[in-house]
Amino acid sequence: MSDESGYAVKAGVRDVRAPAERLELIERLTEHDRPFPSMRDVLVFAAAVGWSQGRSESFEKSIRDRIRWSTMTNRTGTEDLINMIAVAETSDANILSPDRFGERIRIFEEYANGGLIFIENLIASQPHRDLITLLAELVRTGLDEGSEDDLDSYLPDEVSRLAKELL
Repeated sequence: MSDESGYAVKAGVRDVRAPAERLELIERLTEHDRPFPSMRDVLVFAAAVGWSQGRSESFEKSIRDRIRWSTMTNRTGTEDLINMIAVAETSDANILSPDRFGERIRIFEEYANGGLIFIENLIASQPHRDLITLLAELVRTGLDEGSEDDLDSYLPDEVSRLAKELL
């Protein structure tokens, strides 16, 4: 069975893909659990970065390993972030209907890819800077007030937790 976006879904659920072109970066960001413990965490952070930077990039080839929906949503805030980005992107609350699940995931994946491209370019532009420092500065720059306390009011719980770990 497939949804209206053309993605195969089983009982309304499909796995989340990561772009094959960004595999090296994803591995670098999860190496030795630093700065992120898993590909799932990288994609959530990257989607938030992609959204904040207005970067949504489609991709054709995905890495072989996909993230099960149950793994994606095993932390508070992830599904909320995915839904929030989808509604904001489409200006259509009907995107939250079960038959448009695949479309929401595709939008999330594209913002995650855009965020990964942004992070990749940031790292390339400052190759001698520490990776953790670069990502922490990216988080700080994304906040209007620049205060660590503001993370709770701007970001879903899971993204806030990941960002605080970087700071």
